[in-house]
Amino acid sequence: MGRVAKALGPILLSAFSAQSSGCLLDRRIVGEDEWLTPLSPPVIVAQRRAGTMTLTDPLPGEIIVVPTSATIPFIQTFRVTVFYEFPVALRVRGWTNRNLDTCISGRTCGVEIADGVFSSILNAPDAGPTRTFSFPLQFVASTCTRVDVYVSPRFLDTPGQQHVPVRPGEVAHARWYVVVPSINGIYPPLDACKDVTMSM
Repeated sequence: MGRVAKALGPILLSAFSAQSSGCLLDRRIVGEDEWLTPLSPPVIVAQRRAGTMTLTDPLPGEIIVVPTSATIPFIQTFRVTVFYEFPVALRVRGWTNRNLDTCISGRTCGVEIADGVFSSILNAPDAGPTRTFSFPLQFVASTCTRVDVYVSPRFLDTPGQQHVPVRPGEVAHARWYVVVPSINGIYPPLDACKDVTMSM
């Protein structure tokens, strides 16, 4: 649609100039507005690589149960593959224990993951629509932690709404749950992931 409009632009302007004064022709009547382009948000691919296990390659939505034999604090690496057909840079933002719908206080805003962790996905790939990035996070004993990651070309910078895209709907979201046992090998209840007071 956009290509057709651009191709017809000179023809329409020529026809218009033949019967109108030239004072309007040096003004852009309809600009190249990004809001007019079809909405095609990024997509996080939920497909496990062949031969990998849940703990080493967790998919979005999975509950990662750390073995009692693991070293605490425990470091979990997340690997994310994103499909996006436009050759523009993407931004990634992430939090632990953040409320999905609202952020009204320090208890529901969670802890933001540093931007530098996601630097590998910011640039557009040389070829193809698929981009992959990994990031490690550290978890302490006796916790059940939610990990949220958002991918979009542009996010709002409004406090409490930093996970919201500038263009509504132009965002991909993934969430994981990481359950870490106590030093005595006792796991917290899974419903502790719903209560931010249990893991902040």
